[in-house]
Amino acid sequence: MNRLGRAIGGILCAALFVSGCSEYVEIPRSELDTAPDRDDGYRVTLTDGTHYTALKFTTNEEVLVITKLSPQDPQYRKVPLPMVILWSDVESVSEYHKHQGWAAAIAAATFVVIFFVASLVNNG
Repeated sequence: MNRLGRAIGGILCAALFVSGCSEYVEIPRSELDTAPDRDDGYRVTLTDGTHYTALKFTTNEEVLVITKLSPQDPQYRKVPLPMVILWSDVESVSEYHKHQGWAAAIAAATFVVIFFVASLVNNG
């Protein structure tokens, strides 16, 4: 494979990793009372831009109460718990969704394009 083929392959592989195959999906406030505990937690985003990864929380009409943070959260063991946050200070509560099927499809398409371009370059 020549330089052009390697360059195109590198660009496509970089695009695969940059595009990502997962996302945070916001949970409507009305559904938070029934949200199950998650091993990877929930992302709580405050209006000032602060993020917390909450493993456990409770809610009522006025506040969201974080009772357990993820050990991967930068604020773990730095903030006192329970953490009571007014709803007016909460921008969103989201859960992490992995799209493994999309990852496989994107990877397969990337390699097909790489080999197609390589064959054109080598035969032309």
